Amino acid sequence: MPEADESEKEKQFYVDIPAKCEAFFLKGCNSVDWGMKNRLSKIFDPKSGKTVMLAIDHGYFQGPTTGLERVDVTILPLLPYADTLMLTRGILRTVIPPTFDKGIVLRASGGPSILSDLSNEQIAIDIDEAIRLNVAAMAVQVFIGGKMETQSVHNMTRLVDMGNRYGIPTLGVTAVGKEMARDLLENLPAPVSEALLRNVKLPGIGLIVSNVRGPDVPLYMAGAQLVNYSPISIALDGMGLNVTSFSYNGTMWICAVSCREMMPDPAFFARCLREAFEELKAAAARHAAGKAELLTVPAKAPKAAKVPRSPKARRPVAAKPGHSAKVATAARSPAAKRVAPRKRAARRPAGAAAAEG
Repeated sequence: MPEADESEKEKQFYVDIPAKCEAFFLKGCNSVDWGMKNRLSKIFDPKSGKTVMLAIDHGYFQGPTTGLERVDVTILPLLPYADTLMLTRGILRTVIPPTFDKGIVLRASGGPSILSDLSNEQIAIDIDEAIRLNVAAMAVQVFIGGKMETQSVHNMTRLVDMGNRYGIPTLGVTAVGKEMARDLLENLPAPVSEALLRNVKLPGIGLIVSNVRGPDVPLYMAGAQLVNYSPISIALDGMGLNVTSFSYNGTMWICAVSCREMMPDPAFFARCLREAFEELKAAAARHAAGKAELLTVPAKAPKAAKVPRSPKARRPVAAKPGHSAKVATAARSPAAKRVAPRKRAARRPAGAAAAEG
């Protein structure tokens, strides 16, 4: 309608409804640009403000990793249960379907393998690559307390500057040096370190099981024998269950201390523990019985008495012409080697011989 019209009614655009300006759900991100907010909304759940990130970028320094050889078989079925994926660009291009509409956090640093110092990383991609892949964020490793701590922090600041120019967030993945906690506690004042240890939280620990071996003989104090030992431990903040066992004089005592919110019925747990112990005893008895059967050697049967063999009948041998059968048979036997003595003719008397002549 032309501005020359004097009617003011047409210029009243929903004046009775105040304009909405909703705050962004992530703390500290209300003033960032719309593009970065949109990418962060793909990583974090707008309803809860939390995220389930499935990180499968281990191959960038480990190489072929057990369980990640076939990402299409082991990881793709888990995509509906994750809010975002953290991976390398190789896996993203070759395996992840382009219809995946959740957040992608791209590994942007790398260099060394597990055979060298892992903290010696450099920025491994260009910002154009991140834009081309339409990622929700870039991830860089920061080694606090490591040998290359300064270099890793510098990598992060450079990546933050590059991402801010195009509205891409940067995720700093912190790796703490193994000596950092010890050095921190040694250099802090005693009141500060004691308060830190007393109030520190142990994330991710829901169960602690400890076993203390006690004496195998009964103990006495002032003539009285110790008959019961209750190893009551403490469930620290954030812990759901603490199970402590103590053996004494042939008996093992087990005590479970649980959080009322995480385990409201510890008696049921104790009953399950007793049933499992009975199953273990039965399995051990079956194993011992089977082992005893294997060790039992059956007695050998007595050997049968030897039956004397009957002498083989010799087959008669036909006599050669001019020889008697007796001589021919003897010639085939071992006794044939013995030559029978010749019979000497009887001497005639001399007178008889002369008379014949």
